[in-house]
Amino acid sequence: YLHIPMVAGVIAVAAGDELAIAHPSDPVATATAAVILGGPAIYLAGQALFRRTVFDRIQRSRVVGLLGLAALVPLAVAEVSTLALLVSATAVIVAIAAYDTWATRRPEAVLLPAR
Repeated sequence: YLHIPMVAGVIAVAAGDELAIAHPSDPVATATAAVILGGPAIYLAGQALFRRTVFDRIQRSRVVGLLGLAALVPLAVAEVSTLALLVSATAVIVAIAAYDTWATRRPEAVLLPAR
């Protein structure tokens, strides 16, 4: 059932995108920030748990991505624009994708021991 958080994360990301498209220059509201940062976080956490269950390993990039999204919380509290927060969260996800693409050439760089 660990694919359910991944699907929920994708749905939350879509909701965050919709909110950012509707009001890009407005200061980010608390609920909007929760959706923009929470959606990718739920997806990454679900994917990390899924891969741990299947492969008995946790991907380092998922942990770093969750920490990167958590580091964006002060940005949301500072009431930056909705678009700026969305771009920042998207940059974290793009960085994970770029790292994973690079790391497929070096499998030992991708995984952390589960225990």
